[in-house]
Amino acid sequence: IALATYAINPKGRMAHEVGHELVRRGQMSPQEMALLAERAEKVAVFDDARRQQYREAYRARYSQAHLERILDEEAAMHLIEARVNGSDFGPQINAIIDRVLQALERIANALRGKGYQTADDVIVAVTSGEMAKRDPVQEWMRSEDVTAFAMREELDMSPEARKLRAEAMGFD
Repeated sequence: IALATYAINPKGRMAHEVGHELVRRGQMSPQEMALLAERAEKVAVFDDARRQQYREAYRARYSQAHLERILDEEAAMHLIEARVNGSDFGPQINAIIDRVLQALERIANALRGKGYQTADDVIVAVTSGEMAKRDPVQEWMRSEDVTAFAMREELDMSPEARKLRAEAMGFD
């Protein structure tokens, strides 16, 4: 991935390399990779000349059966790179590529100390109720905010205690 920083378009090249990592870690299915590889060849992002160039470069490293899978993986990654660089390949292919881009965003956010997540992940956590199910973290609370009362332990709700709180806040 360090090589990606020297690329003409580092963001596209980084997405290409993250795609390889997702395949290596088993997070991109063979079916998804095959869809991307097929589209890459169909739209000439990874044409016969480029396939041959990679075949020559990788021939000594891989068996023939494994080489074909590696070439398909390269085709898929070139499609991902093209997508990051602005190409549109239709909803199904774009959805697969967007998953790779989300992984890239999560990695970048983790490196910046913001956790392994995207803004979309946070929105989903809020709207799905997942965030509301978390245990409260005292340091995160706005203790000067009246809404923080909802998080304080064992608030006495007896009529007497409620009346005292209301009087302390200036209510009659």
